[in-house]
Amino acid sequence: MFRALLISFLIAFSLNVAGGDRGTLSSCDILQVSVLSSNKVLLFGVEMELAELSIAFQDAAKNDGVVLYFNENNVKDNQSVSSQIVQMVIDHQLPITMSFEADFSDLVYPYGNLKPR
Repeated sequence: MFRALLISFLIAFSLNVAGGDRGTLSSCDILQVSVLSSNKVLLFGVEMELAELSIAFQDAAKNDGVVLYFNENNVKDNQSVSSQIVQMVIDHQLPITMSFEADFSDLVYPYGNLKPR
């Protein structure tokens, strides 16, 4: 019960549900997803199960959301979790950007070039 309320709370404050100008991206349209080296998945710094994350992605897709993705340790142990998350992003047709920094302060371009966000 508490987790469902927490997810609803996070989604309500992370998405711009009121409408407005959808042509510009605001910070309210962004879901920050982190995969830690321990395989824990975080949404806005709060640990989530993959099923809960999928619900958040579903709601984000309805509101033109964007996923910012950070993987703490890109090793074989957490590739399964990472690939499941990326597949969920694809399934919900959400745009995604990758970051090498835990605070999402950089942006990784397709060929590995980095740029501050």
